Amino acid sequence: MDIDVRDEETESVMEPSISPAANEDRLPVLTVGQSSAQEVTSADLAPGNQLDEVDDTRNQESTKHASTLATPAVRHLIKELNVELSRISGTGRDGRVLKEDVYRFVEQQQQRQQEPSSSVSSSTFTPSIPTTTKEQSHQQEQSIPLTPIQTQMFKSMTRSLSIPHFLYTDEYKLDKLTHLRKRLNQHYFHHQPHHTSPPSSSSNNAPKLTYLPFILKAISLALHDYPLLNSRLDFSSNHPRIVLRQQHNLSIAIATPSGLVVPVIRSVQQKSILDIAREITKLQALALAGRLSPDDIAGGTFTVSNIGVIGGTYVAPIIPNGGVAILGVGRARVVPAFADDDDDERPWDDSSDPSSVLPLRHPGESDGMINNNNDRGNDGRGRAGNEHDIHQTQGNRKERTKRRKGRRRREIIERTICHFSYSADHRVIDGAMMAQMAERVKMFVEEPELMVTHLH
Repeated sequence: MDIDVRDEETESVMEPSISPAANEDRLPVLTVGQSSAQEVTSADLAPGNQLDEVDDTRNQESTKHASTLATPAVRHLIKELNVELSRISGTGRDGRVLKEDVYRFVEQQQQRQQEPSSSVSSSTFTPSIPTTTKEQSHQQEQSIPLTPIQTQMFKSMTRSLSIPHFLYTDEYKLDKLTHLRKRLNQHYFHHQPHHTSPPSSSSNNAPKLTYLPFILKAISLALHDYPLLNSRLDFSSNHPRIVLRQQHNLSIAIATPSGLVVPVIRSVQQKSILDIAREITKLQALALAGRLSPDDIAGGTFTVSNIGVIGGTYVAPIIPNGGVAILGVGRARVVPAFADDDDDERPWDDSSDPSSVLPLRHPGESDGMINNNNDRGNDGRGRAGNEHDIHQTQGNRKERTKRRKGRRRREIIERTICHFSYSADHRVIDGAMMAQMAERVKMFVEEPELMVTHLH
């Protein structure tokens, strides 16, 4: 007879014997199948209550953080300074946090960090302060006096503000001047004859030629035809007067570490291009060394600012006091352009174009021969025959050449250009005179060989 003892064992396990005294001293034992909420008292849930209190504290802090008033700019500043908004006491309206409150809080944190205290543990919260502080957020200013050169420039430009300016600008082609300048530099630097004695010729020891000596000479030649642009205004009497000046004392603007200086090259009309280049080199050395004398920068009659050596394509120069015009030269640059008839470029090879080789013929016309209908006064097309009687074989060939040139395609070439910008005193110089003088300068710059025929 089999006896099943599994139920008895299960009952003994499910119903343990616990004395009342032991129940008071020990933690309750949960029985299988019973709810834990029925056996666990409120004291036994102390750890859980602590978690709930932490959650409540966090909720209160988040609610306080969310309820703190601050503008988006202030919140962005707080984010940059890496501080908590809830830790800052706002002094604005309704407790709004202002930027001053944020900076004050940061300063207090810095002072606490700097104060030595052994009681502060390493885990104390210290906000990360970037380089942007309250003092650095404001503009830092420093007052320095003007240099002597800046003082003179300040006075001169202040007087220039009373001059009514007008601007005239044009584009100059520098291709021929570029080729001439390169040939002259090669001649003076690579083909100098060897002398056994010290050279006495002015062509020896020549400086490197730039565009500026040619431009100054072109301006001087143009001033001979337009002397009013070399004048000045005299206000010493009750009625203003124009004072014409014979010497072409051209001022050139030179940038130095101390400021802009404008030394003068005197009597340019009597100097050669090499003499002008030597004078420019000497004045540049004196200017960079800060050794220009007052006489070196006084007495200019026309000013040239070669801003192109630094950069810039266009410029609106300001007329200095004591003159009526100034020229600003931009940067020379190479651009693609259509070839002109006077460009020394290889023409297109039109041998592949049949129409460029075989001339167009009138009906009834043969090579070098006139149709016999001309003898009857008519060429068969209703036109007078005497119009064709003057054509001979040589004349027909010239006509073919002319037609072929007219049909020639224009070639794309590289062209060196530069913009010349003139400013003139509109009280005495009108636009027509300025344009005519500028065209005169353009002729000498674009055709530099013409300077030789106009030298005095």
